[in-house]
Amino acid sequence: MTDVPRFDEVVEGYAVLGGELIKKWSPYLTSVSGKVAAGAYQSADAEADFSAAAKLMVESMVAIGSEAIDAVSILTSDFSEHKEIGGFSADPAHASTTRTLAVKADLVSVSGQKLPKARVKPVPDTLPPQVTAFDLDIDGDGIKARTYDGVIVATDTSGTVEEIKVSVTVG
Repeated sequence: MTDVPRFDEVVEGYAVLGGELIKKWSPYLTSVSGKVAAGAYQSADAEADFSAAAKLMVESMVAIGSEAIDAVSILTSDFSEHKEIGGFSADPAHASTTRTLAVKADLVSVSGQKLPKARVKPVPDTLPPQVTAFDLDIDGDGIKARTYDGVIVATDTSGTVEEIKVSVTVG
């Protein structure tokens, strides 16, 4: 494949992710190196710092893995197709009444890219009683190929709100 813009987008994604990881790791590394430089770093400090390092490592590996999936999607997808993203459902316990569906906020990728909420449309936008399934229609024109996470809000006629987590891949 010689589609240079796709490679550029993959590189840009990893560059953004690298910056985010540096922001997450910097306070931890500054704290540890300050203790070491002062000669005050003891085994108790290392023990206390281990859980923070483990948490940062897990978060970093998940972000890198997600970015790798996005890279594969960017490099192998047919971007000329417009696709409906489907397979979401509301809680059946709330299905006794009509619910209106709305996008809560912009959907965001692990590297901070945004899919504007105006480009995401629940289909149908109203769930009749006993219906729980809905799709998302995504306008991905000009949007970076990534996996985006967000929330769809289902509000019934009494004002009861249910938040449904969604994840869509553009590209």
